[in-house]
Amino acid sequence: MFLSLFDLVFGAFFLVSGVRIVFFKNFSLINNYSPDKGSAYALRAGWLNLAFGALTAVGGILGLLFPNRSIELYLLAILLGLYLVLSALNDKSVGG
Repeated sequence: MFLSLFDLVFGAFFLVSGVRIVFFKNFSLINNYSPDKGSAYALRAGWLNLAFGALTAVGGILGLLFPNRSIELYLLAILLGLYLVLSALNDKSVGG
């Protein structure tokens, strides 16, 4: 149950961060962002945060709905790995 609640809070944090980046153009939320990287880089990072947050929160909800299963752990591990790979690819796209 703790992991499910953690997933919900963790997902909500990234979801709100992604919404602020994508829809309100608050690019200062991105670590090491500079205008040299461009708005396309920032929007990709924002959409990535938004998608990761939404899917992680869904994993937390599934964990609460189906207790004694490991779905939230597996989903968190898969999503976190995917998030790290896509973030690295986004950084490489601007030479960062």
